[in-house]
Amino acid sequence: MSDMNMTIDEEIKRLGPLEIVGAAIVDYVKAGAGWGKSTSQFQHYSQGWTMEPDNWINLCFVHTRKHRIHVSLGVYTTTLEPMQDGLMVKQGQRPTWSRITIDNRMQLPAALLYIERAYYKSDNGYRTKIGTKPDRPGATSGRACHVTDYVP
Repeated sequence: MSDMNMTIDEEIKRLGPLEIVGAAIVDYVKAGAGWGKSTSQFQHYSQGWTMEPDNWINLCFVHTRKHRIHVSLGVYTTTLEPMQDGLMVKQGQRPTWSRITIDNRMQLPAALLYIERAYYKSDNGYRTKIGTKPDRPGATSGRACHVTDYVP
């Protein structure tokens, strides 16, 4: 569990071998959220870090006995096609959300692909309201970054 007074960066530093993975995920999400008129930032709640007001992702960092990152994504589990990567897509905190759990560094590329898919497929109304609904993957405009930017 996390201390409510910690920043997201301080909490990431407690992830041990997953510190780099946590930092990459947060940077990737912030880069995508920073496009256009969005003012979204990670806000800390009892259930982890939620991107607000563009509410499509929640990160929960586990750093007690085991180091893990739970990523809840604002799309149905059926929206995310399964990959051969060891990451299981499960139902998230909410019935309409999905969740993946990262427990080793080798899962980062697949996790970023799931995050990218969820970013483009989530539809919570905030982006439509402020006029920053992103283009789908493969489009030439509106694309913040691509997962291959983080793959070594």
